Amino acid sequence: EFSWTKKTAMLVLEQPGGTGFSTASTEWTGEEAQKRTEDDVARDFYAFLQNIYSVFGELGKKKLYISGESYAGMYIPSIIARGIHLRNKRVIAKEKGHQSLKVVNLKGLAIGNGWIDAKIQGPTTIDFAYWHGMIDLNTQRGLHAKWDECMEQQILGSSETPFHPFTTPDECAINAGTIIASGDIFQYDVTTYDAYPAVLDEDATISNFFNDAAVRNALNAPSMEEHPKWLACVPGSGRRRRLESPQHRELILLENDKPLSVVPYIAELLDDGKLDILMYNGDLDLACNAQGTELALESMDWSGKTEWLDPYTTKWHEWIVDGQVAGHTKKFKNLEFLVVYNSGHFVPINQAQHSLNMIGRLLDGKSMGDKELPQFPLPKKYNIKGDTIT
Repeated sequence: EFSWTKKTAMLVLEQPGGTGFSTASTEWTGEEAQKRTEDDVARDFYAFLQNIYSVFGELGKKKLYISGESYAGMYIPSIIARGIHLRNKRVIAKEKGHQSLKVVNLKGLAIGNGWIDAKIQGPTTIDFAYWHGMIDLNTQRGLHAKWDECMEQQILGSSETPFHPFTTPDECAINAGTIIASGDIFQYDVTTYDAYPAVLDEDATISNFFNDAAVRNALNAPSMEEHPKWLACVPGSGRRRRLESPQHRELILLENDKPLSVVPYIAELLDDGKLDILMYNGDLDLACNAQGTELALESMDWSGKTEWLDPYTTKWHEWIVDGQVAGHTKKFKNLEFLVVYNSGHFVPINQAQHSLNMIGRLLDGKSMGDKELPQFPLPKKYNIKGDTIT
């Protein structure tokens, strides 16, 4: 009833090549995949869009918005959107090899519960758990001590299970330690132990659908013999590296995916790309929590930084859907940060109606800010320098 297709046409793309049912040359599989870079993925993504526009010419006239969640917070700014933006500039400049290509009409991004800077977001899971009553004060202090050890490179191996040296996909396993200390609460929705069975369980609606031989045949997807098991989510998987096993294809964790932070790319896409960027978070997600997203955005150096930090300019608002408060938001220029109430990691599942309202407003160029709230800001005499307000 509240699918985003009620508002717009949608194209769901499996990437990089070889992911899910998508086909790929050998360079995207096995040991060769370890050599691939973000630019390789961006090149192929752009080539895919060029092919789509060649076959379906009318699509090239439409505005394009790119959406994703969780680790797509890394994919979208660093690989997909930035790749399109930089290649568009080459097309416009008629650089060699780009003269016959079409400019991709990229207008905006929607990143939900995105992982964009592990060093900023990593330790926020500790305080999120503490303030939600999941861990006590001693555990909070102990986990922060572990985080400090990791940042000082005192954790050199995996002997201090679950902790390990810093990686981009899951920082130092501080999140894992927080979850264990809280009694294995569900990290993507702290109100439940099983929030998304239809999506994540191996024997559930989506997996059963894509592992049905008749469905695969109708989709022209690989047969059960070619690809015995389709999985909705492989926990701890990185971006490119792949191993083959007799049962199914597996992704494995990259030791240190690059870049470490995509916050500078978000700034580039705001200022140079002029894209409308919506960063939204369900408020019940511990793993990629709203507080971590806001802290990462506060650290960002962009043309609107001073105004973003200024409580007199960028004010907190209620977002209202059908007369009910659906969340809170703040916006300056082409950046908006939204907290969605009573939602975990997958906002379109937890708050489908509100999610449709959200994406509709983004596409229509309208803010989610409906009602300005009373402010208790700093005195008029204050100074913003870097990330500090005095």
